[in-house]
Amino acid sequence: MSARTGQRRASRRAGESRGRVSPRTCGSRAARGAGPVGRAPADDDATARRPRPPGRPARAGAAGRLAGESVTVPTACLGAVWSAGPDPDTAVLSWDLGGQREDCTLRVDPGGRLTELRMQRWGDPDGTGFARRPFGAAFTGEVVAGGVRLPERLRAGWDRGTARQAEGEFFRARIEGVILR
Repeated sequence: MSARTGQRRASRRAGESRGRVSPRTCGSRAARGAGPVGRAPADDDATARRPRPPGRPARAGAAGRLAGESVTVPTACLGAVWSAGPDPDTAVLSWDLGGQREDCTLRVDPGGRLTELRMQRWGDPDGTGFARRPFGAAFTGEVVAGGVRLPERLRAGWDRGTARQAEGEFFRARIEGVILR
């Protein structure tokens, strides 16, 4: 293993990600507006080894992840159904993914910048059993590429909007560059 590979793995274990967003890294389906394509969990990813409960398709968790990640590829969101959210500064982004409906509540600031995503996502973050659990992300900053506005930084995790929010955070990322094709 090279020193560079070791650094990437250590960085991943620390919950950090640095990468470029492009149709190649998001998947060409995302570039066409069909939705982002996620990566398979790494061998050292603890969630990759956790068995799924019988009777619940493995795609249930992936559908929630896809719906939530779609906000990082705004052109993909054109295929979603939009509705007013519970508060004046919110909207609900709804996807029908393989017959399963996934709703994400998005919050924006007065300038229209995305600041937060909340949803109920299928998972077992605390080892007590699979169920729909609070999940979300906080977004800060902004990157503009080809007229498309994207959040510059994101922090995501389980228990978003609860007292356990800080404990549930497991992912941080910064968009360093965007290539739109």
